[in-house]
Amino acid sequence: MSSPRIGLLCGGPFAFQSITILALEKYLAGIAIGSSDMQTVGLLSSECERLGMPFLEIASKNETGLLGDWIEKVNPDYIFCICFPYKIPAELLRKKPERFINFHTGPLPAYRGPMPIFEVIRRGEKNSAISVHLMEEGFDTGAVIYEETVPLDVGETFTSLAIKLSERTAITVLNMAQMLEFGTSIPRTDQDPSEANFYPYPTEKEITIDWNSMQAESIISLINASYPWSGGAITGFDDETIRITQVKPLPFPSTSPAEPGTVLRKTAEQGLEISCLGGLSILALSFGSDRGNLGMEYLESVGLETGKRFSSL
Repeated sequence: MSSPRIGLLCGGPFAFQSITILALEKYLAGIAIGSSDMQTVGLLSSECERLGMPFLEIASKNETGLLGDWIEKVNPDYIFCICFPYKIPAELLRKKPERFINFHTGPLPAYRGPMPIFEVIRRGEKNSAISVHLMEEGFDTGAVIYEETVPLDVGETFTSLAIKLSERTAITVLNMAQMLEFGTSIPRTDQDPSEANFYPYPTEKEITIDWNSMQAESIISLINASYPWSGGAITGFDDETIRITQVKPLPFPSTSPAEPGTVLRKTAEQGLEISCLGGLSILALSFGSDRGNLGMEYLESVGLETGKRFSSL
């Protein structure tokens, strides 16, 4: 039995381990990347040239029409999609029904949408998943072929979970390719619409801390979910917009009663203990802004000291 030819649509480095394993096992037939990052594009372009495979760069959603010619050149039996950032044109999905297979980085149907890693962490879930499903015209709606549960550790961050999921995706990609090569049919389970949630790309409001309504654990989860892709969870002080980028994994009893968002003390770790609802506090360890990282000296220079309060923008 001949190995299936697989064309890969990806969004960047998350798929690198999957690309490597597909190439080593002689399944990979071509790569298309949805990215304008020159370093990543150049790396994959050079590798495809070395392997003699068709390569395509799609720099914006307006260029997805180029996929048709790329598919003609690749002539794949199946097309795997790993974090590809743009919607596949419906006419291409109809031309190859049940040939587009997506590797979704979250549980389905509960976490449809482009940022399941963010949503799973900020909502305090104990598990995420790699969900392999057939692609339809709707976002993440196709029948699920296989779903592997991936537990979250205490204090899991966007980066640590992305690394974990990337490693598991590479294994799942190989298993899927072997299933297509040696199996007689593709197992599938239709998604239950009553359990479906679709989460669009997070807005600035959704990554902003509301000290007056959010519990300490929710604030920690939001901070962990928001960095590095958005620069951190947003809060304010006077006229400054500040992003908290790193926090201790768990809240602890406050050292003194104060309104939520109040700086209680500067710690030996060069962090700030900040009061929260319910007599708890968090320890924020690092900060940033649209200009980059902010050190403690800068925070002190704008007047952020013990007794001052972060605001809810």
